[in-house]
Amino acid sequence: MRSQRFTCCHCRRRVLAGKPGQRYCGAKDCQRARKREWSREKYASDPDYRINQKESTDAWFGARGGAAEYYRDYRRRKRKRLLEEQEAAEVAAGSKSCSGGAKEGEGKAKEAHEEARAHPIISLFAPGAAAGEESANRDVYPQNSSIESGMYEILPVGANKDAMIAEIRRISMG
Repeated sequence: MRSQRFTCCHCRRRVLAGKPGQRYCGAKDCQRARKREWSREKYASDPDYRINQKESTDAWFGARGGAAEYYRDYRRRKRKRLLEEQEAAEVAAGSKSCSGGAKEGEGKAKEAHEEARAHPIISLFAPGAAAGEESANRDVYPQNSSIESGMYEILPVGANKDAMIAEIRRISMG
């Protein structure tokens, strides 16, 4: 009897089939993809499976204080981790510039950056709230904002230039 070969639906490698009709190889990633595909099809076709999945998800969130509390805590942990990573990158960048000898102007830029970090960050969405505090609705710009019209400069905070945290400084009056 000759062994059948097939192309794995996930990794696209040609492998020997363990049984007729096999579509995925035995690699971990491919087996995860197979399970995801099975679960997606089962969810679409079986109402009992869909109900059980929903109840299971609700129970999981319930054990963690509800979905709102879980995601609030998740965002808090994520913000904390990002800030720690930025601080670690700043410390690493600072130690590199100290050991390699500072060029003229680097010291002034670093001083300006440190001075800027000392000022509190103003939230556009919750004027008066400290940076990192929760706000009930952060996606609507309030009508009674304390931000005055004018031209502003937006500066990234930390070593990561794609950072979500930015400092806004007024350049001129509007």
